Amino acid sequence: MEILRQAEEKAYDVNDELLKQAKWITKKLYLVNVTGRKLREIKEESIQNILAQNGKLIEECNLLRSENENLINKVFWNYSFTYNILDEIP
Repeated sequence: MEILRQAEEKAYDVNDELLKQAKWITKKLYLVNVTGRKLREIKEESIQNILAQNGKLIEECNLLRSENENLINKVFWNYSFTYNILDEIP
């Protein structure tokens, strides 16, 4: 009878340990899930911010390209004007 009681106690101890481990694993999986969700949200926000910054940079590059073209045209016009004036001087 004593052996049966000890075997029963060990079975309860094993079951208790298994339940504790199951609760611990469940808690850890929940935390991993929550952390993963937060990381995905942060990643998505970062991607959106980078895309917005890239859009602004493209707009600025286009503006600078246009300004550069205007300045090149002005330099060319001034050079042509100066060359024509010098050409008219005897």
